[in-house]
Amino acid sequence: MKAWGLLSASLAMMMFAASAGHAQQGAKGGEWRYHSGDSGSTKYSPLDQINKNNVSQLKIVWRRPAIDPSLPKPPNYSHDFHSTPLMAGGVLYASNGMGLVEAFNPGTGATIWVQQPFGDEPSGLPGTSTRGIGLWAEGNDKRLYVIRGDFIAALDAATGKPITSWGTNGRINLRTPLGPRATTYANSSGPVVCGDVVMMGGSMSDQGSSIAVDSAGNAYVTDSTMSSDFPLMNPLQAGSPVGWTPFVFF
Repeated sequence: MKAWGLLSASLAMMMFAASAGHAQQGAKGGEWRYHSGDSGSTKYSPLDQINKNNVSQLKIVWRRPAIDPSLPKPPNYSHDFHSTPLMAGGVLYASNGMGLVEAFNPGTGATIWVQQPFGDEPSGLPGTSTRGIGLWAEGNDKRLYVIRGDFIAALDAATGKPITSWGTNGRINLRTPLGPRATTYANSSGPVVCGDVVMMGGSMSDQGSSIAVDSAGNAYVTDSTMSSDFPLMNPLQAGSPVGWTPFVFF
């Protein structure tokens, strides 16, 4: 048993080292296809044109506003602009200051296209920037996924138009799976694409409230403004993170 335990530990260490080495390769081909560079979130690129000897000589060559001038700027929008652009196929893609995607030239900053709001969205174009967007590609089919308000939308990366064959005319309501008691859905991180799966979490306010899970796996929230407990979301499976609702789309 001791020998087997030692062998198992050694094998586990070898597997961990191999997976860690694979994950630390960083972004490839001069691209940045994930929020953190690659699927291992290494935030690393092997590009070496900029180094410690010339970094002090860098100068700003172009700027872009948080919202493209072609869009009507809402009277009040969040200035918490924390979007990280993706770089793929010689194009930069980013969520703008109100959660719509913009594609632009990385060399000049010139606009290539700007996502237009859906027709049923309220006037004034409310919304906020997300930290990132998701990219999926297979052959000539390249898609971007962005969360805005209660919805996730799939866009054609070449045009910025919705992929109308996906979801309902190109988007899915993320609040609906939470049940009738959920009044809002919020996500500031953006979706993550892994293979052919789009994944995202959700967020809720934790001010004046606490969360508990009972033995049946039901999640409850206790709020100081409420007279009693009420179910927060559909029953969670045992072991699921409390206060976080996973969504997975194929």
